[in-house]
Amino acid sequence: MRRLAMLAVLFASPACRVSLEKDYQPPPDAMISANCQAAKDELHPTAAFLEQKVFAVGCTASSCHDSDMPEDDQDLTAGHGWMSTVNFVSKEQTNPQYIVVVPFKPKQSYLMMRIHQIPGAEMDPPLPDPVSQSDQDDFYMPQKSSDLCVEKREAIQRWIEDGAPQ
Repeated sequence: MRRLAMLAVLFASPACRVSLEKDYQPPPDAMISANCQAAKDELHPTAAFLEQKVFAVGCTASSCHDSDMPEDDQDLTAGHGWMSTVNFVSKEQTNPQYIVVVPFKPKQSYLMMRIHQIPGAEMDPPLPDPVSQSDQDDFYMPQKSSDLCVEKREAIQRWIEDGAPQ
């Protein structure tokens, strides 16, 4: 009986309730992965930090952006992420306005739209967002959105705002 009472108290506490509302936000830092927490805590990330805590656990782990990529694509492995993103013209677009990372200018950095951090309409210049769901599935990175938590996306934005240091 005592165990049931303890369980009732535990599940009745606000920290343990699960809301079905769309705007539910978990308590701060609750159930956050170590890499997401590290990204949140790193106020001035470098390319080396992002390669280790962001790219290595989501972008290169699935062979999407590893050293086996064609020479003209983004290799985000340790020691290569900076030179294949900063002032790098995206090869998937023929328009030279699509620079992957423009130091100090997240709204001009195509990466910010691709990781779903800045909507296309807010880019400088504005860029069209993919319209269909299948286009969105192929466009936004990573393909499995859980691999790039909001803390990691914000760390990438801070890195660009700081000038994208190596």
